[in-house]
Amino acid sequence: MKITSLIALFLFAVQLAFSQSENPVHGKVTTDGFPTAGIEVINQTSGSVVVTDASGKFSIKAKVGDVLIFAGKNYTSRRVTLNQKDFGKTGVETNMNQEAIQLVEVEIKKEVDDVKPEPPAVAPLRSVDNILNSPTNMMVYNGAIIHGLDFVAIGKMVGNLFKGKKKDKVISNIEMKEYISDNNG
Repeated sequence: MKITSLIALFLFAVQLAFSQSENPVHGKVTTDGFPTAGIEVINQTSGSVVVTDASGKFSIKAKVGDVLIFAGKNYTSRRVTLNQKDFGKTGVETNMNQEAIQLVEVEIKKEVDDVKPEPPAVAPLRSVDNILNSPTNMMVYNGAIIHGLDFVAIGKMVGNLFKGKKKDKVISNIEMKEYISDNNG
């Protein structure tokens, strides 16, 4: 009977030892429903650390009652105490919240420039040669008078008005041959 008790005690101790051993725990970390990579999963009891992959999944050795800490840059850390159901097929699923980024105080000032507006630039006058040689579109009015006033011609016409009138020669019915011979000299 002692041997049976001793064997039962030994089997109980072995089962107790295996039940306290660490088993891998699988899980997934998400943020707003999307997988989160680069989150550290720390087993606070054993001190082991793993990092989530690109799909947000991780696997770490732990046992029932261990505390997992999920921490990441710009994320609020979370603590999860493991229970027996966390070692099942679904594993540990946790959602991380992004930390609010505290901004440095900003002061907004309105700057007034003491810049005086410059007067409009005066374009240099074009020379007469340049104007006469440049091609122009005759269909577009540019403000120039193409055939402007010729004051010399106007002066001659006014002068002719005030000059004495010459008496016109009265030509009588003369033959053309006679008229030509008289006027040619």
